[in-house]
Amino acid sequence: MKKASGTSFLSLSLLAFAGLGLEALLAFGIEPWIYGASLGAWTTLQNIVHWVITCILWGGVSWYLIRSAKKEYGFDIFQKGQKMAAWQWALTAVFVIGSPVLSYIDWNGSKVIREFLANGPVKFVFQYIYICI
Repeated sequence: MKKASGTSFLSLSLLAFAGLGLEALLAFGIEPWIYGASLGAWTTLQNIVHWVITCILWGGVSWYLIRSAKKEYGFDIFQKGQKMAAWQWALTAVFVIGSPVLSYIDWNGSKVIREFLANGPVKFVFQYIYICI
């Protein structure tokens, strides 16, 4: 096991960022070539396939990052840490309350309802599975 350093965590974070970037490779490189259409012209099924593949890729990258961090650096994200301080709970509450309020203002209404109405039930469900994962 190597000693964890700032560079170790930087490399893991860059790998995580690259993992997120796999979606761009799919959406703007591979899938348009396969489907013969750009992202905006995909069918509902093509969007759902994109979201499922993206979730699988992100899950694989996450598994690799968690395994590597523990194996190479002894960093276990599932290890129980210190209890949160009162100010940390307060800040968490501000963000949990503030996020939907700002989203409501930004979307001029409920983002969830607007997306449901725009996408229909099937596409909406798969989009939110993708967003939540």
